[in-house]
Order: sequence, then structure tokens, then C-alpha cells
Amino acid sequence: MEITAFYTYFLLLLICFNCQGCLEEERDALLKIKASFNSPDPGAFSNWYVQECCQWEGVECDPSTNRISKIFFHYWRDRSLPDLWYPNATLFAQFKDLQELELPGNQIGGFISPHAFIKLKRLRKLNLHDNSIHNGSNLWWGKFPSIYSVDLSYNKFTTDGLCSRKFPFLYSLDLSGNKLDGNIPECLCDNRFFKELILSDNNLHGSIGSCLGNMVSLKHLDLSSNQFNDSFPSMLISNLTSIDSLILSRNEFKGMISLSIFANLSRLRCLDISYNHLEVETESPSWSPSFNLNVLHLSGCDLKNIPSFLSTQHHLLSLDLSYNLLIGNISWMLCNVTSELRLRGNNLSGSFPRTFQNISSQLTVLDISDNFLHGPLPKDIDLNFPRLRFLNVSMNSFNSNLPQSLGSQILRELDLSNNQFQGEIPYSMTRNMTSLEYLRLSGNNLRGDALPKNSSLPKIRWLYLNKNYFSGTFPDTLGKSMDLEIVDIRRNSLSGELSLYLPVLPQLRALLLGGNRFDGQIPLQVCQMRDLQLLDISRNSLSGEIPDCVGNITSWTDSSYRVYLLNDHRSSFDIIINGFSVTLQALNFDFMGIDVSFNRLTGKIPVQMTRLKMIHFLNMSNNLLTGQIRSPFGNLANLESLDLSHNNLFGGLPLELTTLEFLALFNVSFNNLSGMIPVVAQFGTFTSDSYLGNPGLCGLPVGRQCAETAPVYLSAETSVFLFTDTATGYTLLFWCVIFFLY
Repeated sequence: MEITAFYTYFLLLLICFNCQGCLEEERDALLKIKASFNSPDPGAFSNWYVQECCQWEGVECDPSTNRISKIFFHYWRDRSLPDLWYPNATLFAQFKDLQELELPGNQIGGFISPHAFIKLKRLRKLNLHDNSIHNGSNLWWGKFPSIYSVDLSYNKFTTDGLCSRKFPFLYSLDLSGNKLDGNIPECLCDNRFFKELILSDNNLHGSIGSCLGNMVSLKHLDLSSNQFNDSFPSMLISNLTSIDSLILSRNEFKGMISLSIFANLSRLRCLDISYNHLEVETESPSWSPSFNLNVLHLSGCDLKNIPSFLSTQHHLLSLDLSYNLLIGNISWMLCNVTSELRLRGNNLSGSFPRTFQNISSQLTVLDISDNFLHGPLPKDIDLNFPRLRFLNVSMNSFNSNLPQSLGSQILRELDLSNNQFQGEIPYSMTRNMTSLEYLRLSGNNLRGDALPKNSSLPKIRWLYLNKNYFSGTFPDTLGKSMDLEIVDIRRNSLSGELSLYLPVLPQLRALLLGGNRFDGQIPLQVCQMRDLQLLDISRNSLSGEIPDCVGNITSWTDSSYRVYLLNDHRSSFDIIINGFSVTLQALNFDFMGIDVSFNRLTGKIPVQMTRLKMIHFLNMSNNLLTGQIRSPFGNLANLESLDLSHNNLFGGLPLELTTLEFLALFNVSFNNLSGMIPVVAQFGTFTSDSYLGNPGLCGLPVGRQCAETAPVYLSAETSVFLFTDTATGYTLLFWCVIFFLY
């Protein structure tokens, strides 16, 4: 019994020894790191109030030693802070057994005392993704004896400041999204152990063969989105016998190549050589693949025919053959690609397959836009494609009514624009699309309500219904869609008093309602949409005065205002600025403006309009506005286009307008303006067309000499006025002489 009790006591001692918790010096180091964060994100360090630091969020300990082995602070620093974070490396050096250090997205500009990192003898993985570090040599990352994986992507590294020494035993390196230029850095070229090398999204160029020829162990190579401009490295590629993933897209490689160079790469699963200057031969010389691909992207490769070897690829998850010269139909690929199929911008023709012989496609993404396909879409398209999340059939010649079965609960993006669809939007299509974020039905022959009554689109963010024949009122069902960022219903036949139906949409960036028949006053709801960037309510029948509350819209008045939207197809649309069509690819470039032209607006231009210093264009033409052009218009420092033509404005052109250094388009024609036209700064570039229909205006642009009493406008920088009235001039001269004599 005594022996048993002794062993029990000894075992308890061992257990207690291993449960003593994290070391005090490591706990203190963690708290000092937290203190240096300087306003962390509110969700960070949520449980750092408990005593045991091995239980803290973002920390893992080795259970056998209770020493910290992993630190992962992912996006913990407040992204709105203007200053960068420079953590002290000596604090991290306290963690002697640290194996993984992950600090992505924390606005790190560099490290204090970076030499301290060499004390981390056991560090194997370093992740500093999405920071602002520019000097790699100060990181000492090439001197970690055990490190095998380094992620420095999306920082500000340059080629010159990258390497402190060679590191021949590194297995994985990600330097994508930096500022590397020239050839591939020499310090990377001697590593025979690289299994993963990612250098995408830089400005590298030249040849890759001399550097990568020694990397016989490479499994994943990504050089996409650079400027490599040599001939395609066919010989080098054929020798990469271990390669699993090869991504060379969006470069400047040139010449003709045959896909046969990949024939013996039996481990190849992913191949992407899209968007180079290549002419790709798929059939000659005769070859058969030893690989079985999961991903094949050959966009923009000048393909004339659908590659025949695809019939041997039975595990294709993603196939992208966009922007080639392909002809034929799409039936085979619809049934044999199991996740993503993109065939945009080819010469494919025929109708959409109506039957799949009881076979349901597993596609989640289907893009067959910009081809020559025609006919109706299948009525049971939801049964044919039960997993579809993205569908784009735009820019074809599909016709007939919209399928009622398109109302899938898992569909996130739907683009049927620029076809010949007709009839009404079926209620079954919009009643329960609970996942839909993007809907584009522009450029068809659709009629009826813009959206069926009781539609349910709770997650919709981008809505394009323009260029159809919709009637009725503004779809008030959108009052339930609080995430809306863009609403485009231009060029339809909607009517009614807009203020009665327009909901307040707090996230809205663009409200585009031009070319309808709305009446009543400009809705005050617009003033509550503080993030609004673009407002187009032109070519309607709106009346009354422009509301003073336009000055409440933060995006138009606050220079610190910033909006972050994805730069992609979802935020792309055309607008007309002074007769010129401009395609906006995204709204994250802070482009802002107002178009209320071709209405029946009355009254004076409110002074609040002159406070909208962030807008780039303002069009109030073809209304019934009165009063003078206010001198504070000179406050609109970013203005590029100003159109006040075809109104009843009177008075002169304020001198302050000449301070608008970006003003490129200016039109005040057909008003009742008078006085001398300034010809300084940008106003020296405007022709007589800007001033037509104002017989009281004079000066060089209109070829009418001004009377002696007409005011002369000079550059605002000189702050000098000339008086051509003789009596006034002599009076001023008299008092100047008296002053000096005195």
C-alpha cells in the first residue's frame, strides 16, 4: 500500500509539474506586445484577462514544456489607424521554442532590433502577409536555421532590399504582391529545395530559365501577373517533372507553343498560361497526356478548337477557355466539368442544351457570356444545375421568357443582360433568392414591374435593371434590402411620385434612375444616404427646388471619406457626362457626381451645393433654375465637369470659377448671363459653345467686345482688379497720390 501511495504521489507531482502554466517571462512578453499594438481591433485579445496565457486567443503552447510554440495574430490591429506598427523583435525573441509566427494584416512597417530574430532557433514558419514592410534584409529571415516556410506577400519589398543572404533550405516562399522588379532575385536561384515559389503580382521581367533551371523539386510555381517577356520556356517546363501546379498567366510570354510540352508531367494537376501573347497548338504534334488535370486555364491563347485531349480529363474541376476563337457547342463541357466552367468571349453558337438525359451538372460557376448562343434557357434549369452559384449568359441572343426555375436559394450572382428576353420577371424567380448578391437584367425587352411585388432579396448588393421597358413605380420592396450599394434602373418607363416609394438605403453608393417618368420633388430620402457617390435622376419630370439637405451627404463633403469596394465586374456600369459615355469599373476610386438635368427644377441653386467639394461632375442643365451663379462654386476643388446650360440664370461669371484647376468641361449656354468672360487658367481652353445664347456675355471666346464699364477678371492668384471706368480709375489714382504725399 505504501509503494502504491508513493507512485500515486509521484504521478501527481509529474502532472502538476506539466500543468504549471506558461512561463512568466513569456507571459510578460505577450502583454508588452499587446501594449505596443496601440488601439487593437475591438475583437482582438478577447480572453487575455485569464491568468493562464496558454489559453489566450492567438497563442498555442507545447503541452510537454508549456512554452509558447505558436503565435497567430491575424488582422488584430485597427485598420483605420493612420500610423504603421513597428513591433520590437526582442519581445518575440523571448519565445525560445516558437515554431510558427503569424502576424498578417497588422500594418507592420518593420521591426525594432530585427537582429533579435536570430534567437528563434526553432522557427519553422513565418507569415507576415498583407503588411507594409519594405526592407527584407533587416528581417534576418534568411538566417533562421530551421525555417522552411515564409509568407511575405503583399508588402512593399523591392528586389534590392530583399535578401540578406542565400537560404538554400527554404521549401516555401511567397513574395506575391510586392514591388519586385527586374529579373528574379539571385538569392532565390540557387535553392534546389524549393517546393513552392510564388512571385505573382510584381513587376519582374526578362528570362526565367537561367534561374529556375536548378529548382528540380518544384511542385508549385506561380509567376502570374508580371512582365516576363521572353519566349515561352518550353524546355525548362518539360524538365519540371515534380510540378503539380504551374501558373504563368498574365505575362508577356510570346510565340507559338504546343501543349505537348506538358505531356510527360504526370503529376501536373493545375495549368494556367492565360493572357500572354501565345498561340497555343492543341493537336500537333500528336500527343497524349500522362497527367489528369483538376484545373486548366487557357484564356486568351488564340485557340481555334476545343482541345481534343479534354476527353481524357475526367477530374476537371475548373476549365477556363475564355477569349479564344472557339466554335461549336457547349454540351460536352456542361456535363464533364464538375465545378467552374468559363467560356466567355468566343464564337460558340447554337442553343442551350435542353436535356441532360437525367444527369445533373455539378457546376457551381457557369460563364458563357459574349458568344452567339440563342434560343430559350431550359425551363428546368434549376434541376439541371442544382449547385449553381454563379450564372452569366449575358451578351448572347437568348430570347423567350425568363425561366421560373431560376429562383435558386443558393444562387449568388445572376447576369442575363444584353439578350432578347421578354415578358415579366416571374415572381417565383425573386420570391426567395436569399443568397443573391448580384442581379443584372439590363438590355433586354422585359416589361411589367421592375421587381415583382413581395420579392425577397435580403442580401442583394448590386442591382441592374436598366435599358428595359419596366413600368409602374419604384420597387418599394427594396426597402428590405439594406445592403444595396448600386441601384441602376435607368432608361425604363417607371413613373409616380418618387418620394413616396424610394426607401432609405444606408449602404447605397450609386442611385441611377435617369430616363424614366418620375415626378414630384427630389426625395429627401436621398439626403439620408450619407455614403452616396453617384446620383443620376436626369430626364424625368421632377419639379420643385433642389433640397438644401444635399450638404448632409458625407461622401460629397468630407475629404477624409473613403469607400472600399471590390474592383470587379459587379461595380461596372456606364454613365454619360456632358455627352461622353464613361465606363466605371468600380466605385472605389472616389469618383462622385450629380446629374439632375432635363427635369423641371425651379428656384435658386442652394448654397449647400457649393460645399460639395468632393464631387467630380455636376449637371443641372435643362431645368428652370434662376438666380446667380454663386462665387463659392470655386470651393468645388475636384470638379471636372460643370453644366448649368439651358436655365434662367443671370448675372456674371464669378472670378472664383477660374480657380477650378481640374475643370475640363464647362457649359453655361442659353441662360441670361452678362459681363466679361474670364480667359485665365482653364477658362482659356473653353470655346464659344460654352457660352451660346447669352447675348450679355462679352470677351474673346464669343468674339464680342466688352463695353468700357464691363468688369475685367484676372487670375485669382494676382488678386488685382482693373477698373476701365474712367471716373473710378481717376478717383483711385487721386487718393493714392494723397496717401503718398501724406
